[in-house]
Amino acid sequence: MNQDYIEAMSAALGLDIRPEWRDGVAEYLAVAARMAMLVEQAPVQEDEAAPVFRP
Repeated sequence: MNQDYIEAMSAALGLDIRPEWRDGVAEYLAVAARMAMLVEQAPVQEDEAAPVFRP
């Protein structure tokens, strides 16, 4: 993950990410991106509706 991206997004979100944390943040974001790709590749049946919560 690009350090410039982390700096820009942390500023936009108002997050204080210390320099010593940035490598760990970059590693986590790379893992999260790989997880997202797996979820996006999962087959979804078009006729399968999601459950609806009704209290």
